[in-house]
Amino acid sequence: MRISTHLFYSQNTRAMADNQAAVSKTQQQLASGRSLSNASDDPAAAARLVEVRKELAAANQYGRNIELATGRLALEETSLEGAGNALQRMRELALQANNAHLSDADRGSIAQEVRQLTGHLLDIANTQDGHGEYLFGGYQSQTQPFVANNGVVEYQGDDGRREVRVGPNLQMTVGDPGSEVFGQAAGGLGIFHTLETLAAALETPLSGDQAAASQFHQDMDRLLEEVDGGIDQLLTVRSRLGARLNSLESQAQVNQVFAERMEIAVGELSGLDYAQAMTRLSEQMLVLQAAQQSFTKVQGLSLFDYLR
Repeated sequence: MRISTHLFYSQNTRAMADNQAAVSKTQQQLASGRSLSNASDDPAAAARLVEVRKELAAANQYGRNIELATGRLALEETSLEGAGNALQRMRELALQANNAHLSDADRGSIAQEVRQLTGHLLDIANTQDGHGEYLFGGYQSQTQPFVANNGVVEYQGDDGRREVRVGPNLQMTVGDPGSEVFGQAAGGLGIFHTLETLAAALETPLSGDQAAASQFHQDMDRLLEEVDGGIDQLLTVRSRLGARLNSLESQAQVNQVFAERMEIAVGELSGLDYAQAMTRLSEQMLVLQAAQQSFTKVQGLSLFDYLR
């Protein structure tokens, strides 16, 4: 087989170009710390790497959602605790007022504290989170849910329950509507209606009227039952809220373990063994240098050199 000078040059030039490309690729890997610089390096590994990174990104998003949900539920839990304390104090005042020996002035003083506590409870019912959204408005998170109008507190929200995804197959409710928390129905009925009725009853003079006094005590017994119902409702909501917080904590641990596994997988698919890469680079450099030296020596061996 005859090898022309042109073919010799082409083959050796191509071989050195391949060697230079291999050296450049390894140097690039060492500089980036990644074994996969291009999908063509290992198509199967590259495809798997894309999927793993998607799963890792999803796990990280779930983690951020859990932080958001936990913060919002923790704020709701604090708000409900404050509301429960206010209602418990209302109950104590109602019991204190349901005493035949109190004067109209005494009941009036109690009524003042009831109204102050009602205002405090109204502030709690209109609690906003760090983004300015109302906790107890349902889906109407941009609208103040409870508005006092001529002594009647009306609910402006809806019955919606906002949810966020915190896992591949888990969505978590991150808020309870005020209609459920405070038993607020259309027309102002609910715990605020009870408290307004309580304050108005305490402010009404009895003036020794036995019939009025008898009716007053009957009303107080009924209002006490309604306040107890409001306290029980808050406890029920808090119980469910606590269960959600526990679920979020458990899911956060699951997500963290999964994310760590995905990070390990990313490292295994794209990470670089520096010792192995350095050894490979040394070998490739030797091959390239040998090819260059060989080509330099052989390229002068042409018959034209003897035909002078």
